[in-house]
Amino acid sequence: MYEYELIEKELNTKFMGRVFLQFESIESTGAKCRNISQDCPKGMLVLSEDDIEGNTYLDKDLKNFKNKVLMSLILKLDRNNFNKDFIESLINCLGAASIIEVANENFEEVEYIWEKVILGNEFAAEIDSYKSLKNNDKSIILSFRLYYNKDISREILIGKILNTIELNFNNLIKDNLENIAKTCTTYLKSKDTNIKVNKRNRKTVKELENIRINKEGKLVGKHKSEEIIIDWKDYEIDWS
Repeated sequence: MYEYELIEKELNTKFMGRVFLQFESIESTGAKCRNISQDCPKGMLVLSEDDIEGNTYLDKDLKNFKNKVLMSLILKLDRNNFNKDFIESLINCLGAASIIEVANENFEEVEYIWEKVILGNEFAAEIDSYKSLKNNDKSIILSFRLYYNKDISREILIGKILNTIELNFNNLIKDNLENIAKTCTTYLKSKDTNIKVNKRNRKTVKELENIRINKEGKLVGKHKSEEIIIDWKDYEIDWS
């Protein structure tokens, strides 16, 4: 099990990770948070050794990784921020930027595979975000699945991530999103080349250039003179 005392020693936060739950195995840390978020304080951390859900976005073989971290955070937003139609993609971007910053300090060749996945030398991560299941609960759940081989303790890594998330979350609240988007764009796969996209179940393929992440946490590119905002749920992408 995780040693929370070691995580706590790393924390420079006011609320991220200051309240803590952990489990041997659950459906997923995200699902657990969605069910309890209404009655939990902001920044509550939920950890698990294993889960039933399993990885959703990673195609990589994960059996060779020595270390695994399954974690979710409960973030509290005001009504205006919570009701933004892009809030989940923005929270995903915040989570990705935070993981990238920490991973870049500890692993080589870190690369952001748009919205849900980060890969590095001896490192892999999945990111996801969900609104609460309760209509009157303005919580956003930020979830991570981390896999790595380097000899750094899970607790130290978690502490560093929580510190970075709180800094980025404070910037989000102040509507200061430039650094978050810049970090994700800097490490974005194929940012210096063109990519091909098409809406799911359609044959028309568009080639996009000037690829970047915008302040809504969404992938943006240009096709001729048209700027196209791409929602990962609606598009298929050829990164090659």
